[in-house]
Amino acid sequence: TSYFTLDVISKVAFGQTFGFLDNDEDPFGYLANLAQMLPAIIVFGVYTELTNIMKLPAIKAALPKSSDKRGLGRVMGFARDRVQERFGPKAIRRQDMLDSFIKRGLTQEELESETLTQITAGSDSTASALRMTLHFISTSPPILDRLLAEARAAIAAGKISRPIIQDAEARQLPYLQACIKEGLRIYPPVTGLMAKMVPEGGALLDVDGVEKFAPGGTQIGWNSWGMMHDPLIFGADAEIYRPERWLVRGESGKERERVGRMNETVTLCFGSGRFGCLGRGVATMELNKAVVETLLRFNLQSCNLAKPFNEKVVGFYVHTDMDFVATKRSSGDKEEFAQLNDGKVDAAYVALKEKGRDDFERDYLSFMKLPSSLAALVACFAFARAQSSPPAASYQNILTSPLDPNVTVSYKQPPDGTCTTAFATQKQYTGYIGIAPYTLAPIQQNYSINTFFWFVEARQVPEAAPLTIWLNGGPGSSSMVGLFNEVGPCEVVELSDGSYGTQNRMWGWDRSSNVLFIDQPNQVGFSYDTATNASLDLLAGEVYEPPTPLSAGLPDYMYLNGTFGSANSNQQTPYATTANTTEIAAAATWHFLQTWLAAFPQYNPATRSNTTSRYSSNAPVGVNLFTESYGGKYGPSFARYFEQQNQLRSNGSIPSNSTLAVQLESVGIINGFIDDLVQNDAYPYFAYNNTWGIQAVSQTDELNMINDFSGSGQCRDQILQCRAAMNTTDPEGYGDVDSTNGLCHQAQLTCLNISAPVLNAGYDPYDIRQMMPSPDPPAAYQEYLNNASVLAAIGAQVNYTESSSYVQQGFISTGDTIRGGQIEDLAYLLTLGIRVALIYGDADFICNWYGGEAVSFAIASQLNDFPSQTPALSLDALASTLLPSTYANAFPAAGYADIVVNNSYIGGAVRQYGNLSFSRIYAAGHFVPYFQPETAYTVFTRVILGDDISTGDPIDLSTYGSTGPQNATRTDSSSYSPSPTCWVRAWNATCSDADTKAMLAGNGLMLNGIFYQKPNARTLPSSSVTAGVPGHPVSSSGGGGSETGSPAMSDGSSTGLTG
Repeated sequence: TSYFTLDVISKVAFGQTFGFLDNDEDPFGYLANLAQMLPAIIVFGVYTELTNIMKLPAIKAALPKSSDKRGLGRVMGFARDRVQERFGPKAIRRQDMLDSFIKRGLTQEELESETLTQITAGSDSTASALRMTLHFISTSPPILDRLLAEARAAIAAGKISRPIIQDAEARQLPYLQACIKEGLRIYPPVTGLMAKMVPEGGALLDVDGVEKFAPGGTQIGWNSWGMMHDPLIFGADAEIYRPERWLVRGESGKERERVGRMNETVTLCFGSGRFGCLGRGVATMELNKAVVETLLRFNLQSCNLAKPFNEKVVGFYVHTDMDFVATKRSSGDKEEFAQLNDGKVDAAYVALKEKGRDDFERDYLSFMKLPSSLAALVACFAFARAQSSPPAASYQNILTSPLDPNVTVSYKQPPDGTCTTAFATQKQYTGYIGIAPYTLAPIQQNYSINTFFWFVEARQVPEAAPLTIWLNGGPGSSSMVGLFNEVGPCEVVELSDGSYGTQNRMWGWDRSSNVLFIDQPNQVGFSYDTATNASLDLLAGEVYEPPTPLSAGLPDYMYLNGTFGSANSNQQTPYATTANTTEIAAAATWHFLQTWLAAFPQYNPATRSNTTSRYSSNAPVGVNLFTESYGGKYGPSFARYFEQQNQLRSNGSIPSNSTLAVQLESVGIINGFIDDLVQNDAYPYFAYNNTWGIQAVSQTDELNMINDFSGSGQCRDQILQCRAAMNTTDPEGYGDVDSTNGLCHQAQLTCLNISAPVLNAGYDPYDIRQMMPSPDPPAAYQEYLNNASVLAAIGAQVNYTESSSYVQQGFISTGDTIRGGQIEDLAYLLTLGIRVALIYGDADFICNWYGGEAVSFAIASQLNDFPSQTPALSLDALASTLLPSTYANAFPAAGYADIVVNNSYIGGAVRQYGNLSFSRIYAAGHFVPYFQPETAYTVFTRVILGDDISTGDPIDLSTYGSTGPQNATRTDSSSYSPSPTCWVRAWNATCSDADTKAMLAGNGLMLNGIFYQKPNARTLPSSSVTAGVPGHPVSSSGGGGSETGSPAMSDGSSTGLTG
């Protein structure tokens, strides 16, 4: 880039190039000499009084001279010769910078000095800006793809001249301009203090809106790096190269003010006032042309991992050992190579790590958030892989909803063996409920919703069993995680030939209930809007449409062609076809349930004859809603929405003849992220002083984390500001108010800082006992679900992905997690007699039990004037002298009782009063049913039956309170240390840096979704391990099955799963 900018500036300055590009070298050592002299040049430029030193004979003799044959002196001589040409007898006149200076009356000596200054300053600063902008774009494939798509569309529309874009045309490409401005911001090319001298007589300076007097002779300046990384101007993610921040979102005055302030700040890269950079126009032109034309012509790759590139800051950035190999974009089958001549490469991508994870399930890291040791390595490879799309789906039933002609249901019974159950008689149904655009009105839903479900009958008497709905969290995580890794009737095991099949799960929740698993919201798991052929980049977690069969480089198993929803990274707003708030997701799920319950009335407890709630002869049996992780938002909000819809049916606001009541019996939340205002406060305490004796952070870190939450203007204050704005401007929670979205989004980013020290220390956020990469849970089921026979068996229309980064982005864009209301929702459910159970594994950090316990107290405190009543309590009972104490008083007063799982195992401790309970589950990480299957099943069953969670005994919930110690004080030491398995579909969570480097270097072995650094390290299960596959079941044990999880599980058994 230095060769390019030197030749450009010399051509602009005096109509003749130095010849750097033609010779492909620094012909007279100018760049090396300049790098040596820059520190002195900067010092003398700032402290002008030191220039007298240069008049000393010894110093003067050592300075460059125009007669020198190399280095800066050679450039001085070149400038002198060009100036003399303009004043000699055969004066040359050209349209260039030198001619402009002559017209303005500069002397010959002044001309030599000025042109030299323009060359020195203009070439190095512009080269730095161009170098770093190309670096960030080329090492961020989603950004590169979006920029190229914009440029190619403009070419096709005739808006860009060929062969070279014009400066005015480039200024009309918004994403190109965003990339350039972001490059100038993230790595401002001039790093000094931008010093100026206050003129004689002094001046009034505007400092934060207040005028202050500065006397004449005062030197003032600003630090460009500090200003360009100011989170108050550029957002909390100011350390990340993200061009999208420059795109105006909406027409609000505040939004334009935001972008305007950023524009005003970034222009300071060129100085300001009458001493601003004269070469700004030239530099801007170079960037406008060079960035887009280089990327249109070449694939840039940064591939040498020998060592990081070197960087010196001497007023400018001086980079060495930073080579990019440029592969000419294919013309036929031949590719040509070129060098951009910036020295030897490294891959040390400037680490743009996020400070914390936004997702509380297994989510793909975005490319820009890779560890620095891997990010540039990834950029060396092109991504291509052919993978089968699902076979054409067929269904046994395709119906229009009995309640709504705009909704359809398509479903089938999967062949036996697809998901092996304890009893062959257990029916299963898989399929989709299709919701037409605008069905959710007044919500702005201009897209189709095709929600996938998997239903499993209870093992015994399904026609009378309860119905439980299971939702995983994310936001953006599939409920197939729960089905195959936690509570479903089956789990996936590896067989002796390396393939996968299913065995029944011993402690599946189908032991006690019919279970309905729902992939929601739209675009999650198997759910989609429009089936679209595309490519999935496993490294970036991004989908690109249309499919991209690029040249080989990256192992083909990391780039998969298939069929997905329409959301993809080529779109400006890829989450536009899904919910972006919990409230919208609640409405979509209510519409789903309307049709599902109508299509399967035999499983709807409310429609069964002679079946009523055990607490009231007048109330039908309700359904149970169990959620996990971000389900701490979903569960309370969905349940409250369902009950509000029930009330609207009752009062005639919505027709009761075309809707169904979704009557709830209980709501269970497993390691839920329920309320940031309550739970974020627990992070520092759990990190430093948890019941596992693990000090994940220092005491200093703990204090800093506390300040990050409660300090002035920090997380807590920003949460309160978000909620105040939401209550005023967006009480429905539809995320349609940009200003409120911005406040809540900013609060979410700020609050992520609290957990950053634990994550940066390398601890598994889902299990404090482990370091990353995580050994649990396994990803075998992801390989299984993408097998063509399985896709056909369940009628899948798209390939399976565990987590959608686009759904997550949508929820982040509105700051959904910050908005709150869930504690109030849960308190409201208690007033309706609905049981609320909070269940927390005590080894989880990201949704730890300290925070969960605090939530339980916060719920109770909402009910300081409400007794523990159920619908069975009559008016006479409520008026009696035996009126129970209020939740606010009685719940905290209840003690912790042991959770007796079986004759030999205590699985945790529970505080229970009335319909509210909080359970701490011992030796369990984030995914409690995976780590402690029997304990989780036991607690679940006692919750849905309304029994004593401690013992399983029948109780009167109107008066019951558990007894025992006030605190759950048990401590443990960790001995749980299984080895991780590197699953390529979950590489970011399960593979080490060494695994990934070996993978990308083409070393090692990948078989059946598992990567092995050493091929001989692979071991297979015994041939005695059997499992079902679609159409080929295995015999069932009638209630037994395999059990996986922590060695601390109740009966110690463990078979089957790899990982």
